[in-house]
Amino acid sequence: SNLVEEIIDETLDCAGFAVRAFWLRPEHASLCL
Repeated sequence: SNLVEEIIDETLDCAGFAVRAFWLRPEHASLCL
């Protein structure tokens, strides 16, 4: 359960980063992927 939560947190952090990167620099939005 703890590991799953960590993975989810990392995924959400990655998604949030991708969204911010998309707005700031769309050409760099794929860095997280």
